[in-house]
Amino acid sequence: MSDEHDDLLDLVPDSAVTHVAVQSGGWVTPSTWGGGVVPGADAKVLVPAGKTVVVGGILAPPIRWLRVDGLLDFSGLAPTGLTVETIIVTEWGKLRALTLFPCDILFRSKSTTLVNDRRALGCGLIALCHPDCPPN
Repeated sequence: MSDEHDDLLDLVPDSAVTHVAVQSGGWVTPSTWGGGVVPGADAKVLVPAGKTVVVGGILAPPIRWLRVDGLLDFSGLAPTGLTVETIIVTEWGKLRALTLFPCDILFRSKSTTLVNDRRALGCGLIALCHPDCPPN
């Protein structure tokens, strides 16, 4: 199992991150992100532990990948969504979509994206279970 876990994290390595949330806040709020730049086309995004990023609308353009070690929250008073190739929610992360409005996460496939994907695990949503999570 450790090899598979390592292979998953190899898909979204810290060394390749282009945008990291430096404080909790809205996705489209520049101060949420290091350098004050909102993630754009083909971004490789990290929401670190202890940070919450709120998606309050439909995001464009498509991003490459998203690693969630903190909380990615699709809550709002309007439809929300994003287009992405791969989302990995680590065992310490959370993805929340509590809204009365549509929440669309569209996954696109791009064969050149995951060069470290030896096990063909990427291109979609992968959510790891916290060690304290009881089995179903």
